[in-house]
Amino acid sequence: MTKQSGVYGIRNLKTGEWYIGASTELKHRKQDQLRTLKDGDNQNRFLQAAYNKHGAINFVFIVLEYMPINKLDERERYFIAHYRSNQEGHGYNIARGGAVGNMTERAIRIERRKASRLFESRQNGIIGRSIMRKRFSHSQN
Repeated sequence: MTKQSGVYGIRNLKTGEWYIGASTELKHRKQDQLRTLKDGDNQNRFLQAAYNKHGAINFVFIVLEYMPINKLDERERYFIAHYRSNQEGHGYNIARGGAVGNMTERAIRIERRKASRLFESRQNGIIGRSIMRKRFSHSQN
């Protein structure tokens, strides 16, 4: 069987929200997405949280369009825009799509929160102390 590339969607049947992705091997990507969701280890935490909440029965993997690899980025961006899956209440994408992705406001807010927590941890000495303990214990051996 030949590899098929294209754009796919994972749709939450309960809420109507979408996750849109593109792959050079759709069959493999479907298996990977479903496995990581089942294992609670999907890289998209919004999709994972919805899957945990609504259950596997409410999610379907749909091939939206087959296409050559050189069209994947363009068509992924098209479908993300079409379904508005990078907007809260419409889907789980955190980027506009394509290889580069171009972070959305939602993704930027998330990254800022992470950076803020890291900064606060450093200010409070939490990270510094644990690193120093490790360094000190290694130097004692």
